[in-house]
Amino acid sequence: DMMQRLGLSAVKDRLAHDLSGGEATRVNLLRALLIPSDLILVDEGGSGLDTGSLSKAQEVAQDCLRGFNPAIIEVVHSPQQPILLAETAVSIA
Repeated sequence: DMMQRLGLSAVKDRLAHDLSGGEATRVNLLRALLIPSDLILVDEGGSGLDTGSLSKAQEVAQDCLRGFNPAIIEVVHSPQQPILLAETAVSIA
């Protein structure tokens, strides 16, 4: 189950305002992945996640997206920030 893989099982009954920043980020990622789309827009997709959570989120996202290959546009403000979903990155300065 994706909630368990993202470490969200313990918070599944919490309201949005009761989630930490990292929990909210993972919930938003999960919501985006559960609705099939030809285009996914991501704004600071890795913000609020520690290295382990980011790695797990990347793994879950890749598993979910396997087979339907949507276009993904991700905005990051720091070029050093890991890109969460993209296979190819283009920098626009």
